[in-house]
Amino acid sequence: MSVVIFFQKRIYSGLPSYRLDYLIKHHGLEQFDHHHALSDAKAAADLFNQCISDSDFDSLEETIAHHDYRLGNLCSDNTYRPFSSTRKKKKVNAQSITTTNTEFDTDHPFLR
Repeated sequence: MSVVIFFQKRIYSGLPSYRLDYLIKHHGLEQFDHHHALSDAKAAADLFNQCISDSDFDSLEETIAHHDYRLGNLCSDNTYRPFSSTRKKKKVNAQSITTTNTEFDTDHPFLR
């Protein structure tokens, strides 16, 4: 289900919440028995289908690729590669972080 929530964040950015029950109401989908495993799974599938139908693409694969995701798949060596983001994560070198502030509260407990 978390895959659907991450996908929702990319397609419908700026919503006040990405909780499953909120997203179901937001999209006007059929209400469900929240925190019941089968009901949650069906609701997540409905949300995923809503994402695909709201997209401007002709296929699931195009939609997923456009939003920087990769479908999960079973590999030839019987391992599973899960659905995941293909965006590169930016690494920040902590030593490169500087401040423009020149005035510090020398009495602050963190500076003691």
